[in-house]
Amino acid sequence: MASDPTSLQPRTDSSNRYRESTVVELLRAFAAGKEVPGSGSANALAAALAACLAGSVAIKTHKTNDTKYVHVQQTAVDVERKSGRIVERLLDLVDEDSAAFAPVIAASFNEQRNNMPCRIF
Repeated sequence: MASDPTSLQPRTDSSNRYRESTVVELLRAFAAGKEVPGSGSANALAAALAACLAGSVAIKTHKTNDTKYVHVQQTAVDVERKSGRIVERLLDLVDEDSAAFAPVIAASFNEQRNNMPCRIF
């Protein structure tokens, strides 16, 4: 694997199913210098990672035998469940943002190519 993210190559398929990508493939896609995936997808991915970490702490908390966490056991179980659902939704949003933004970019390029105003909104 290359250590410079700008030297990575993006995925060549057109599925835009980034949630099924490896970490390296995601880095390649974001480093490719293209509009999609963009900042919305990157933020959804970062939030998914944060939710994973919250879930991990919750798991460690409710599976510990330490009595000092007894009073938060149920909260930890709830956080674990909720974080899993949040992660799934955020991963969907990575793809949804890319799918929604691609036509906007295409319309913008059409405007530039045809020298005609683009009415996106």
